Amino acid sequence: MKGDAERWIGIRWEFMREDPKYIEAFARLIKIESNNTDRGILFAESKKVFQELGLNFPWNPHHIPSLLNPNKSFDELNPFEVDFLLHAFKSKAVTINPYFINDENKRIINYDGLMIALDFNEINSIESLKQVVSAAIKLAWENYEVPFRFGYRKKKKTNWTDFEKILKVGRLKKENPEATYKELAEIVFPKEMNPEAVNVSPESAIKKTTQLHMRYKELTEKGGWRKNLRFP
Repeated sequence: MKGDAERWIGIRWEFMREDPKYIEAFARLIKIESNNTDRGILFAESKKVFQELGLNFPWNPHHIPSLLNPNKSFDELNPFEVDFLLHAFKSKAVTINPYFINDENKRIINYDGLMIALDFNEINSIESLKQVVSAAIKLAWENYEVPFRFGYRKKKKTNWTDFEKILKVGRLKKENPEATYKELAEIVFPKEMNPEAVNVSPESAIKKTTQLHMRYKELTEKGGWRKNLRFP
């Protein structure tokens, strides 16, 4: 069952795809892409077309957005194409921008998030609003890449079970300071410490246990919980 936003975007799509300007723009981009044009030219032309049609240009560092085929009805679109329409939707109600203004009044890319502004006077449906904003946040999160020394890498999601193990090792060591990391590993990683098990590495388990204890000390004694245990 489609949500409120999908129903509205579906109605909008049915009118959009019969607009002669949209049909012409779609054909223009297809022609440019089929001619194996330089990606820089294709990117610039795609962005120009989206602006001409009053659509948001969905930001994706790995893919140049293109228009959907106007010959397809809304019911024929796949889930990715429906999401695309949600991302491309532009209205006064919701302004989503991957940029921010710095102290020198210059617009620069904000790689760490989105700027979202809502105008409640323009909002028709709270359910639609939540879906549109959620879709935009999801797209940005999926394509978010953490800057590091030699470029960018995908953000790694922290697993809460890792912290459970950190607590377990830290508390075991606290209860018995004389316990070796090998002894602790036998409790925390019993399968990996079993000499009869296949494809296991006791050395690796002991090393992980040592690292978990160091992490415990960092999160407790050095106050690392303040900046490292972030949620949601």
